[in-house]
Amino acid sequence: STLLISTYIQHPLFPLQADDASWGSAWLLVAVVDYYTIAPCLCGIILSTESSLFGAIWTLLILLLGAPFGCAYMVYHLAWKQWNMTLK
Repeated sequence: STLLISTYIQHPLFPLQADDASWGSAWLLVAVVDYYTIAPCLCGIILSTESSLFGAIWTLLILLLGAPFGCAYMVYHLAWKQWNMTLK
């Protein structure tokens, strides 16, 4: 949250400044840090609820190829686990 606040103070989100490289770089860094803050948490849940092989595959997909595979895991989990999101 410190990065978000300092970025917001130095490079306000609005008005959008798409032609300013430093503004774009600052907000890209915030997005990357934000993603890699939550991705390990989701991977920990996956590793604890799936078999070792499938957990490792999903974790690698999410960490290397990004958020679409996190969403794909959620769809997989809902579709093959009878629409149940409980942790066991």
